[in-house]
Amino acid sequence: MTLMKCEEKPDYTVVYIQEKKIFQDKVFTFREELLGLAETEKHNLIIDMSNVEVINSSGLGVLILLYDKQKKNEGKLVLCGLSMLLQEIFERMRLHTLFQIESSLPDAEKQVIQ
Repeated sequence: MTLMKCEEKPDYTVVYIQEKKIFQDKVFTFREELLGLAETEKHNLIIDMSNVEVINSSGLGVLILLYDKQKKNEGKLVLCGLSMLLQEIFERMRLHTLFQIESSLPDAEKQVIQ
């Protein structure tokens, strides 16, 4: 079972999260798939979360691990398409100070190719 779809671009990869709920049994797959992407040669990633309705703390932990890997690899990581609920969660947990978050995929693409 795959939770995401990837679209390769010349300078970056767009990852479309397909799962609406990232928690419980889905977190392990989420972790394996996302962290596997950080091991590839492409250093710049955009994570489109427009389909995600809810994510638990373990899922957020996966995103933080991905951020750390991207930083270590000198790659960019941009999140986009967060729902109002997810935006609120990121703000309350102060994660918006860690991640670069854009409202739309075109805005995220502009940030990655700069």
